[in-house]
Amino acid sequence: MATKATTPAKAPAKPAAKPRSKASPAKPTARRAAAKPATAPSVTAVRAVPVPATTSKAAPPSTIKTAATTLTPDPKAVAMLKEDHRAVAALFKEFKDATPARQLAIARETSAMLKVHTRIEEEIFYPEIKARIEDDMVNEAVVEHASAKDLILQIDAMTGKEELFTASVTVLSELIDHHVREEEAEMFRQAKASGTDLDALGERMEARKAELEADKAFLTTGWLTPPKPR
Repeated sequence: MATKATTPAKAPAKPAAKPRSKASPAKPTARRAAAKPATAPSVTAVRAVPVPATTSKAAPPSTIKTAATTLTPDPKAVAMLKEDHRAVAALFKEFKDATPARQLAIARETSAMLKVHTRIEEEIFYPEIKARIEDDMVNEAVVEHASAKDLILQIDAMTGKEELFTASVTVLSELIDHHVREEEAEMFRQAKASGTDLDALGERMEARKAELEADKAFLTTGWLTPPKPR
């Protein structure tokens, strides 16, 4: 019996690929995007601009000028009177908190300093500058001296135990402080601008001051006599 040839079965046809949607990305691309690590937003690099080096060098400390070093020093006469002012002010300041015994010693020392100071001003300094500064400035200073001398006379007669002792020294300190402020703010400024040789004048004042400080008679009673211009 003849066998019937069999024809091989046909392979099933592959289903047609679905057309890709334009709205959805292709899967391989999506997978690659998923696999790619996320990167930080790009930052525009800022190019550094080189700063040119300065050629000037700082001056060494020894050559740097300050306001204190550039000020013109006071001439001798003014410097001498200012030195007395500072010394008396320091004594008045010490007086406030001193013991009674020390207060009496301070009063005596201050009294002696003021006697000498007012005398060299009235004998030498005031007569020399009077005609070269404002008319009444020296006259007002002499009147203030007279008020101070009255208080000094009262204080010299005290023992330190009197009720008015401390008050008298305090009032004297206030009077002297006012006098000093006016002298240094106006009189000395005008004297320096007057053309007076204040260095030579200071030499005369210094010599006279040494004489008066060594003269015990002057410190006790001589200071009460009117000064004579020298």
